[in-house]
Amino acid sequence: MKLTIKTNFSFSKVNRRINAMMNSSVREMRQGGAEDFKANIDAGISPPLKEKTTMQVRKIRGISGDKPLYATGALYDSIKEVKDGVQMMEYGLFHDKGFKPSKIPVVRKNYYMMMKNLNTRVPERSFITIKTETFVSAVNSFWKEFTTALRK
Repeated sequence: MKLTIKTNFSFSKVNRRINAMMNSSVREMRQGGAEDFKANIDAGISPPLKEKTTMQVRKIRGISGDKPLYATGALYDSIKEVKDGVQMMEYGLFHDKGFKPSKIPVVRKNYYMMMKNLNTRVPERSFITIKTETFVSAVNSFWKEFTTALRK
């Protein structure tokens, strides 16, 4: 008796295409991540800026607006998708986690001075998060490519 088994899938075809499928999904996550980081800033970050210090310093510097993480737009404009992930100015990471600066502005009538910081912390303003929709979209794209590659 001879046993014949037929399949309607091909693991070798998946094996040949797996790297391209993974790269495509990772690229989708990077692109979506950069867009999501900017969207998080656009939506507004908590906590709001302190009126007594940060807003006064912005006014003295001639910077309008009260959005956290968007004084000059340099951080926002630096957020870009690159081959290895998402790139931005280094201080974006500090703001995302919160930090204690070495010096802080002390406001006088219409000027400010930088003084040694004793115990002031800049609060965490978490914006480096990928939205669920971005993640789900990348996973679904991968799954669709995978199931297509699996077919003979």
